Amino acid sequence: MLLIIQIFLVFSIVVIVLIAKGYSVKRKLQVPLYYLFLGGDVGGRKPIKVENKNLVGMPDALFFNLLKLRFVVCEFKSRNYTGVNLYERAQITLYMGMLNKWYLPAPQGIVAYGFAVRVRFNKSLFNEICGLRKQCLVELGKF
Repeated sequence: MLLIIQIFLVFSIVVIVLIAKGYSVKRKLQVPLYYLFLGGDVGGRKPIKVENKNLVGMPDALFFNLLKLRFVVCEFKSRNYTGVNLYERAQITLYMGMLNKWYLPAPQGIVAYGFAVRVRFNKSLFNEICGLRKQCLVELGKF
């Protein structure tokens, strides 16, 4: 019986530590507490690098949703909200696409302007961005 209580206490402490990790970032980006904070550069933290083949990006915050078993990519914007513009949508779509290639369930995107705005993954926009990379390399090769 004592062993069961000790195992339960250790498990509880581990869960509390995982939930508490990145608490200030979770509050700032308005994500639920049960999301696991994997990394990001919000709040002076070390950025996390997301890579896929020749593409590299560093989102403001990267979480893992334990209930839906999917990644959650967050970008923090300090401007006033007038809608998610194309640049911000492309930025978050690029991160989601890079994670989507590595992990099967579709990631979720959040852009925070003082409140959270969810962004759905747009595969055609991601493919268009990847095509721009190839076009850019061709143009750079002309110099």
